[in-house]
Amino acid sequence: MNSKEGFKREYLAYRYAQAFLNVCGDSLQKTDEAAMQKAALFFKTQRRTCLLMETSSVEGELKKKILERFRIDAGLSEIFEKLFLVILEHKRVVLLEDVFKQLFMEYIRRANKVCFSIISAGVLMPSDRQILQKFLEKKTQKTIECSFELDEGLLAGVRLQSDRFLWEASLRDRLNRVRCILRH
Repeated sequence: MNSKEGFKREYLAYRYAQAFLNVCGDSLQKTDEAAMQKAALFFKTQRRTCLLMETSSVEGELKKKILERFRIDAGLSEIFEKLFLVILEHKRVVLLEDVFKQLFMEYIRRANKVCFSIISAGVLMPSDRQILQKFLEKKTQKTIECSFELDEGLLAGVRLQSDRFLWEASLRDRLNRVRCILRH
């Protein structure tokens, strides 16, 4: 797929996500947020099946049953049935992975949230976690949702990373900066 096709595909997926949120966004629950993210990963593993459903002569009712099974396996609530039916009717099943990626990102954007991975060299105390979350809220002017991970490779310090932002205050980062300075 060339970049023009990829852009068209991404844009189309974004439009499906927007339309779904415009119609059903107020009915979504907190659990649906995590399910949308999980669904994008789920449909990534089901690419071949989605492609087969789009190109094969599988009966319409069987396709509906398969998509219903996908919905359940992905942990999506019944409200998503409407989206599946529209995508099936438009013969765009192959877009499910992209639609759910876009759906999750647009849902987060509309909720004025940013999801951050906070990666630290050691275990963070609850008070330290709170300080980092407040720092991120102040810098981004958004509601912050955090996941915490350990990475001993940082040596010391933290990395605060989202899909759009990165702050790093680690010994590894400082050593890399010194190495760059010494090379030039």
